[in-house]
Amino acid sequence: MKLGVKLAVLAVAGLMAPAAHAADIPAVIPVTSSTPAVDWTGFYLGGVAGGVVSSLDHNSIAGAVGLVGQSYGCVGGLCDGKRESYAVGATFGYNQAYADGGVLGIEADVAYSGLDEGLDFAGIVPLSANQRLDATGMARVDTPFLGTLRLRAGYAVGRFLPFVTAGVAVTYSTVELQSLGIVETQTSPGNWTATGAAPVSVRGSGWTAGWTAGGGLEYAISERWSAKTEYLYVDLITSTLGDETPKHQMLRAGLNYRY
Repeated sequence: MKLGVKLAVLAVAGLMAPAAHAADIPAVIPVTSSTPAVDWTGFYLGGVAGGVVSSLDHNSIAGAVGLVGQSYGCVGGLCDGKRESYAVGATFGYNQAYADGGVLGIEADVAYSGLDEGLDFAGIVPLSANQRLDATGMARVDTPFLGTLRLRAGYAVGRFLPFVTAGVAVTYSTVELQSLGIVETQTSPGNWTATGAAPVSVRGSGWTAGWTAGGGLEYAISERWSAKTEYLYVDLITSTLGDETPKHQMLRAGLNYRY
C-alpha cells in the first residue's frame, strides 16, 4: 500500500475513534448569566428581625381621649400618633421556580413587636359661661403581635432573587384609656367649685386587619441557606377596637433554610 493511502487510512481511523465514544460523553450545557445558580423550589422556614414604624390617625386618638392635643395639653410619645420599635418573628413559605428564572411563592410570618406607647393629657375646657371641665388622663396603645400572609413573585439572577410581595396583614392590640373629668361651676367671679366628676376607665383588646405590599432582595448563601432584606407597608382598615386602625412600615432582614 502506498504511503499516501496509509496516511489517509490512519487519519480516517483517528477521526472515527472519538466519534465511537461520543455517546459516552455527557452533553455540556452552556451557562449563561440568566441561568439560575440555585434551585429555589421547595418549602422553607426562617426568622426575621427589624424595625417598625406605626402611624395612628391623630383624630382617632383625639376622639378617644376628648380633644387631646387640641383643647388639652399632651405629654408622651403617642401625642403625634407615632410609635417606633423593633419586630422579631418567624417565617414559613413555599417557592416554585421555573426554567425561565421566574419564582412564585407564598409566605406567612408572625412577629412580636415592642409597639407600646402612651400619652398623658390634662387641661381645662369651657362648657358654658359659668361651667368648665377640668380633665386629666392617659391613653395607651400596645401592639405586641403582627402577622402577614403574602404572595411573592421574583426573578432569579444567579444567586440573587429580587421580588415583590402583597397580601393580607393582621395585628393584635390593646387600647387603654383612663380619665377623670371634674365639672366646676363659677360661684363668683374667679371662684370655681367642683360640682361633679366623671371618671372613665376603658380597656379593650382585639384584632385589626388590612392589606400589605412591598418588595425585597434574597440571596442564596448556599444550596439550603439564604438571606434577605425586605420592606413592607401595612394599611389596617378594619378593627374590633373601633376607629383605631394604624398604618405600619416595616424594614427587616431575614435568614431562611430551604428543605
